[in-house]
Amino acid sequence: KMADPNGIRVNGNERINNGNNHNNNVNGELQINRRLGVPGRNLTLNLGGSYSEINNESYSRSVVKYFQRTTDDLNADYQNTMSPSKNYSYQGRLSYTEPILKGTVVQLSYQAQYRFQDSDREMMVYDKLEDALREKGLTDVSAVDLYNGTYNGLPFSNYGIDLTMLTKDAQNSQYATYREFNQNVNLMLRHNSKMENGQELFFNLGVNWQPQRTEMDYAKGIVDTSVVRKIQNWAPRFNVRWKISNTSQLRVRYNGSMTQPSMTNLIEVTDNSNPLYVSTGNAGLKSSWTDRFNLDYNNYITEKQMGWNVNGWVNLNRRTISNATIYDTESGISYSRPMNVDGGWNAGTWMGFNTAIDKGKHFNFNWNQNINYSRNVGYISSDLDAQAKQFVTGNIDMNGLFDYMDRNNLLKKATTRSTSIGENVRFNYRNDLIEVGVNSGMNYQHARNDMQKNGNRDTWSFSYGGNVVINTPWNLQFSSDISQQSRRGYDDATMNTNELIWNAQISQTFLKSKNATVSVQWNDILRQRSSISRNYSATNRSDTWTNAIHSYVMVHLIYRFNLLGDKESRQAGFNGD
Repeated sequence: KMADPNGIRVNGNERINNGNNHNNNVNGELQINRRLGVPGRNLTLNLGGSYSEINNESYSRSVVKYFQRTTDDLNADYQNTMSPSKNYSYQGRLSYTEPILKGTVVQLSYQAQYRFQDSDREMMVYDKLEDALREKGLTDVSAVDLYNGTYNGLPFSNYGIDLTMLTKDAQNSQYATYREFNQNVNLMLRHNSKMENGQELFFNLGVNWQPQRTEMDYAKGIVDTSVVRKIQNWAPRFNVRWKISNTSQLRVRYNGSMTQPSMTNLIEVTDNSNPLYVSTGNAGLKSSWTDRFNLDYNNYITEKQMGWNVNGWVNLNRRTISNATIYDTESGISYSRPMNVDGGWNAGTWMGFNTAIDKGKHFNFNWNQNINYSRNVGYISSDLDAQAKQFVTGNIDMNGLFDYMDRNNLLKKATTRSTSIGENVRFNYRNDLIEVGVNSGMNYQHARNDMQKNGNRDTWSFSYGGNVVINTPWNLQFSSDISQQSRRGYDDATMNTNELIWNAQISQTFLKSKNATVSVQWNDILRQRSSISRNYSATNRSDTWTNAIHSYVMVHLIYRFNLLGDKESRQAGFNGD
């Protein structure tokens, strides 16, 4: 039972969710290519289509207790949601390639696509369940009680509450049908030049123009509307690749992309199906733009079996669509609306090196490191004064609330800066019969929020272990790996774990051509693996612990088909002989 013995809790939330999902889909593609006389001049036609039916059923039982309120201190939900949907699409693409100079071609393509999406979410609820619980004196009921349908071992019907008497929640049920006609016109210039020293330079420069027309029929709450939207997106890009040698190259890439807000994000309808998170749309949203830059260099020395790779990237975001959040410190309820915000960007590097360290190439060393930085920006506020609370008392006026907060400069821009560093090292010994290796790795994450200091964290994860692979002359292979994996820096001591993970597999290859294999694989033999993740945004930090089945045995039967024949047969077929 939820309680607040120290008088400091804002709310307590118990929620049990379960559901079923059924998905049937089919798709197909066809490509026809025709060479038109001159080498390099081609005409290509692509046709495709898909169809799917999805049926989602979800069931939610929740109890929320507000400890800082003197009235309306209880909220209880008993929700059954059915969400069938149907989707289909078909498209065609015609492209033409024309050589204009030596090593230079121009490609023009046109694609048209029609998409249909129909969804009908019906939410059935026990209306004002918390009032019925108060009337019967059941104010200490839990979500588990609602899930089981009993209180103190007796059905709720014994207390005069019939949980089968559900009514449609018109405010949070939703019907939406989309009909989209999407076009994509692509113009690209490709060039390839060979130098006297054997090096080559490749580059392509192009732009996409994407007109779109969307028709939407939408019904939710008191809103029942049909909307037609016409938009035009464009996306420039270039790619330069310098082939220094057969084993070394340098590549520079750029992509720009425009993203439009979803049509439902533009509709200002309140969704309060989760009592602690109330959201709405924003008709004033603008499109967002992202610039992506990438630099990559790699080299490999064959005789030394030595190679390295360096990669760097930067993403710059403008008018990013982010959820502005207003937090009520008395109830713990968050009110959210999407807004455009500038200032977000992220960047990172990845470096890797591997080499043989003896003349026989039996011992190998492998190292890689990654460094990532992200800057997330959003709007947040907890300055709900008396006038602002009038908008969320009784019938919630989300537009009035956000307009008031924005007009009085109560919405503050929050910035979260996050840096992560990861490093892995591996030593291996390998010959025809055995492979043995040891490895270690670590990951460090540093995050700072300029408005929510309690969200600042430094977390570590590190691991070390080994692996072995044994190959026998009779095509039986045994492999196993074991590692100690640890986490540190989490607030909850139960998330600062030490886990010994052991996996093993045995496989047998058989038949004359050795194209059949049967294997037995046992993962997490000691049953110690857990799933813990940490995510950051501009307005919140979330630590997630997931209860999943990681220890299991899997049996594989693999048969490899070769329908194209051997190498000589394939070459003869491709050459037309």
